[in-house]
Amino acid sequence: MDTPPSPQTPPVEELINGRINALPTELFINIFLLCTSSQEFELNVLDRAQAPTSLTQVCNRWRTIALGQGELWNWINISLVNGKQFIPNIRAEDAMCRRSLERVGSTPINLRLDGGIRDHTYYNHEMGEALAREISLIGSATYPRIKTLYLQNIPASAIALVPAGLFPDIETLGWMQCPWIHERTLRLGELKTPIIAFRDCAALRRVVTWGGSGDDGICFPEPFQAILPWSQITSVVETLPTLISRNLSSLKALCSADINLEAPISTWDALAIAAQREQGAANQSECVTLSAVRSLAVKTTFLSSGYQNLTVGGMATISAVIGVRRLRFRADFLAIDVPNLKSFWLEHYGEEHSIHVLDPSTHKWMLNNLKGVKVLGLHLCRISRSALSDLFAAAPKTTTLVLYVDSVRAKNEAPITFGPSERIPLAFQCRSILSGLASPGSHPLPLLQVLVVDFRGMINSSIKERTRSVSELAKVLDHRTRRTDIYPARLRKLVLLAGSQRDVNDVLSIIQEFVDAHGLVFESYVDAWNGDNRTSKDVWMSYDPEREG
Repeated sequence: MDTPPSPQTPPVEELINGRINALPTELFINIFLLCTSSQEFELNVLDRAQAPTSLTQVCNRWRTIALGQGELWNWINISLVNGKQFIPNIRAEDAMCRRSLERVGSTPINLRLDGGIRDHTYYNHEMGEALAREISLIGSATYPRIKTLYLQNIPASAIALVPAGLFPDIETLGWMQCPWIHERTLRLGELKTPIIAFRDCAALRRVVTWGGSGDDGICFPEPFQAILPWSQITSVVETLPTLISRNLSSLKALCSADINLEAPISTWDALAIAAQREQGAANQSECVTLSAVRSLAVKTTFLSSGYQNLTVGGMATISAVIGVRRLRFRADFLAIDVPNLKSFWLEHYGEEHSIHVLDPSTHKWMLNNLKGVKVLGLHLCRISRSALSDLFAAAPKTTTLVLYVDSVRAKNEAPITFGPSERIPLAFQCRSILSGLASPGSHPLPLLQVLVVDFRGMINSSIKERTRSVSELAKVLDHRTRRTDIYPARLRKLVLLAGSQRDVNDVLSIIQEFVDAHGLVFESYVDAWNGDNRTSKDVWMSYDPEREG
């Protein structure tokens, strides 16, 4: 008798697809929203409006789900200029924009208006007035409620022509300013009228600015004024422009700030002098306290040089040392106190940069404001042990440390010598920071419990240098996973970010014995650099200071 044929097993792909399609609709919606969501627009690239369109091309079920969710379509980009020809009604001809507006329903939208002014040579008064009219029409149109508004490549003088009251519901406001646009408007003699379009935005809580660089690589500090409800703003992000920095003292409700202090010292000193002449030296020297700030990220690029105070043989001396570079915050920033800060990120890097010492004024600011910090994040260039020790000492309550490490080393640079007996050892950035954590003399960060190390920056380093750096990490684990009289808390958790699983395995081959011996919780994340993955700062932001404390 013939054996009846056994039923054929469906292909693995069909089994997987069947299981996926069996998921409930609510779970699909959450996955779609998670994959297409973004906290803000990337100001220098196209928005992500095509992402939900891709979902409609998979299958009928996905298409039905995607078309029924307005939140998937609420990131909308409108171009106001096409080349050198201004097109007032281009939004009506933009098929993608039109489809999004049809599908968004009553969902609040995130809108980016791109003025397209990328060539300042053809910008004139008429174009500025036309841009202002178009922005006003969009604001007064019967669109769904606008909760996020980004203005890109639109001169401040054009925005100043937009009346107040057209965007009452925005919660996040951002714009990009380019220095050459400002130079062009100055040549045209346009008036420096304050921007009032967002004066009455009762829901506004977040302000984001972004700026390009001029031909010399230096951002021109645009002097325009914007009348905003500064006292109600809770979150700010600023890269290169100066609008937010010039209004920091008014941000009484500010809770989190990400400030880029990239402008050269000379530029900021000039601004400070101008402010002193206008407001008086007495007002300029007054310190402002922002008690609500809990999270602060600061990025610097320029180091100052000059004399360095030294103590040699117990006697205070002053030595003129050429090339001693100090990390110094701007004077106007140093006038801001944030006494209740819980999370702090410091970023300063450069291929040929080395931080030799902290400027006395910056060190004093750190001592005053970092004493309550629990989550500390660092992305630094090479740094001396003394400067690192001063930085760690300013944040003694740190329980979580996030480190971005790399193998950057200044080229052809010898250690700096102070007199006959004092030198600044300048090791590789990675080994310098990790060895500082294991230093028995300075007792750094005595309450440290969680260490997050991002090794992705060492992708171009030699095998020898990687091995040395991981060996320093092993010393940290051996030194800090035991509770002692010096360290009342022990290291309990290590998180590793790497570019590949092979990198993770290489690290584990050296530190595994310490992880096992001390019951250390170990987590690893493989996250190669491709532009979309988390940065070290993103990881730092994910830690809740209150929870970690």
